[in-house]
Amino acid sequence: MTPTSRFAALALALAALAGLYTFGIFTGFVTFAALFKAGLLKSIGALFFRGLVLAGVTFVILFALLAALIKCWGRHELNGRDAFCAAVLSLSFNICFLVVGPVTVDRSVSIFMLGEMAANPDESYSTEDMSRLFVKVYIGDYQQIGRRLREQTDIGNVEDTGGRYRISRRGQDFIAISKLVSWLFDADPRLAGAQREAGEPAR
Repeated sequence: MTPTSRFAALALALAALAGLYTFGIFTGFVTFAALFKAGLLKSIGALFFRGLVLAGVTFVILFALLAALIKCWGRHELNGRDAFCAAVLSLSFNICFLVVGPVTVDRSVSIFMLGEMAANPDESYSTEDMSRLFVKVYIGDYQQIGRRLREQTDIGNVEDTGGRYRISRRGQDFIAISKLVSWLFDADPRLAGAQREAGEPAR
């Protein structure tokens, strides 16, 4: 094989691999979104955990699809390993998007504030105005605290003791990890209780 033909073969292999990865990311994302819109596993209350499961389902579907396409294509540039790697890349993209996109929109206080402002674009708000709206709408009308407690009970971080809630051993371990992450990445340590004495209520 001449140097020119080797270069051409390498270029063709790289182009085929790039095309497979691009197709995999696009198809995986469309499949991921379609599973959400179809209402699959809606019984899982927490959007994040539902998203993780659906991302795994998407991975299986995409891997099977890509492997079948490569087999039907019959070209030697690609194989089952490439299909697996493309599906893993798609899985990584979907999970990153899940955290940055839907989970942020679903839970962010900043999104709530911006949404309230967008609903009344001619209004201006003081800090006190927004605080009152947060308590009245986010906590009161939308019942977000109760929703969070139910979610934490479902995943085992909190125990329901008959209408009152207590942190579990798993929840304490999760907070310990959260404090470490907060310290490593300069997040606000107060949200994980890092600057409060045990038993002292938040102010």
